Amino acid sequence: MKNFLAGVFRKKDGPPVGLQEWIYKLEEGEGARYLRIALFGLALIALAALWHVREAKNFYSIEAMDSAQIARNLANGEGYSTKFVRPLSIALIEEHRGRISPELLTRPHPDIANAPVYPTLLAGLMKVVPIKGAMTEQNFNRYRAEWLIGAFNQLLFFVVLFLVYRLARRLFDRSVGVLAAALVALTELYWEFTTSGLSTILLMALFLLLANVLVKFEMGARELGKSKSWLFKMAAFAGVIVGLMALTRYSMGWLIIPVVAFLTAVGATPAPAPAPGTEAQPPSGPRAGVAIIASLLFVLVLAPWLLRNFQVSGTLFGTATYAVHHQSVQYPGNVLERSMPQKVRSAVNRVEFDEYIRKLVVNAREIIGQELPRAAGNWIGAFFVAALFMPFRNVAISRLKWFLFGTLFLFIAVQALGRTELSAATPTANSENLLVVFTPLFFIFGAGVFFTLLDGLNFPAPVLRSSAIAGFLLLMSLPLALRLAPPRNVPFEYPPYFPPYILTVSQFMERDELMMSDMPWAVAWYGDRQCVWITLDAGLDKRDDFYRINDERKVIRGLYLTPITTNRRFLTEMNENSRAKHTREGLWANFYLDVYKFQNVPTGFPVKMAPPGMLPDQLFLSDRIRWR
Repeated sequence: MKNFLAGVFRKKDGPPVGLQEWIYKLEEGEGARYLRIALFGLALIALAALWHVREAKNFYSIEAMDSAQIARNLANGEGYSTKFVRPLSIALIEEHRGRISPELLTRPHPDIANAPVYPTLLAGLMKVVPIKGAMTEQNFNRYRAEWLIGAFNQLLFFVVLFLVYRLARRLFDRSVGVLAAALVALTELYWEFTTSGLSTILLMALFLLLANVLVKFEMGARELGKSKSWLFKMAAFAGVIVGLMALTRYSMGWLIIPVVAFLTAVGATPAPAPAPGTEAQPPSGPRAGVAIIASLLFVLVLAPWLLRNFQVSGTLFGTATYAVHHQSVQYPGNVLERSMPQKVRSAVNRVEFDEYIRKLVVNAREIIGQELPRAAGNWIGAFFVAALFMPFRNVAISRLKWFLFGTLFLFIAVQALGRTELSAATPTANSENLLVVFTPLFFIFGAGVFFTLLDGLNFPAPVLRSSAIAGFLLLMSLPLALRLAPPRNVPFEYPPYFPPYILTVSQFMERDELMMSDMPWAVAWYGDRQCVWITLDAGLDKRDDFYRINDERKVIRGLYLTPITTNRRFLTEMNENSRAKHTREGLWANFYLDVYKFQNVPTGFPVKMAPPGMLPDQLFLSDRIRWR
């Protein structure tokens, strides 16, 4: 055996490596490093599998199901289209065309709500790996496609860990890098995002890549004496990365402001040492040049997609353009997206300016007081706050620290003004949680501060220092450990989502027929059927949006109401004197009560047949009996 191992392990162009030397390399030499990496990788894979088995559940955010069904449409050759049809999308496109367009519902409906990068990546994944899987009440655990998307995001999360380690090692040292990566890997919040179906983990990876580029740019401009062409190249990389982030989530486009400010501030190269008897020259460098290059590449990356949106809808960002108008007095909740105003731009212009100020102040107060302190998922944020007041000898650390602080300050305002009902539907794991994208840097600065404090202590034995590090790591990982402890999580989010029910109802419909529902995103994803969001009216008036769709564009063959509607509160949302009634939000709930309690359907309503066994929590009405 000894001779065999000696023959296998031999030095390159040299004699065989002896068994004892091989064992030494494995335990103490360069082999120990690879062994530790392998063990860390195996631990991550085991943790990912454990999370999938015990805690992951079906998609429960609107944005996740919306992105996934667009990806499937792309993979199936239907273009960048959606089966989740917003009435506002119909209104925008028709206003741009200047005519009623029934083909918007008789052909694949172009999506103008989502940025393209994440759905395109998922579409490529679906082309490579089959996603079909049965969903029945007897064997349902999770939809196979959601396992696949979750595994893809977990691979991206492993990339995030590597980038955290690399950046922390560059700024501090290897010990800080290992601790920062371990802390991120043991944070419950990030694992929840990996299986949420959202693009958040992809954005984290892109932001960490951007931070690495900015640090390399800073060091190259200050220490290494890099050429202007090299600095221009780094600035171009930064602009491209921000452009990709904006094409992943539109609101990330605001990141170009702090990026350009950072590049401009550190883009000056120090002047050479003055000759004896001469005055020192001020720093010089491509300050304006790097800012222009970054901005230009950012615009070039965005421009083709924005041009496509403008050609389709007359707006650069589609329905996302009007996110700032949500939560105003005129458009509470989802009122705007469920509306079909004759002139969309004139309708939103009725919002008073002071309502935007109110929205900014109210939401910013909540973000700063509640969301920001728990944005990283544990107490590491306190160490980042300490880092803000701690002087660092490394200039790159200080500059990145203030770049992160300025970015957080800007995105508190961006998140506050762009907040919609999505944040209320899923308070933590939603696409409007922008601050969480930047929190991996909290762990880098937090680990650096922890080791700075640790170095100030005099440990009588090295084992005590190691114990302190292990204790800190254990304390920070307690939320994840308790989350994975018994009992096991239920693999679906009901109410309102139970995929087998949604699939069954959807299969009542033919593929070319139109449904209307209060959860069209779920019908589009789980049922693979075209579904329009319920309008603000309930088919009570022939002039309302319901009949404008049914009579002028495409006949509605099925109506599907779920606990989103049937579980509304009576006094505050359904009662005639409530504000919800005044804004017509409660009309469909009252429609449901009429059908459930009195078997009363409005005269002339196009769908009247109901299958047995679904009431009281769900209601499906069809134009004919389809369930035999």
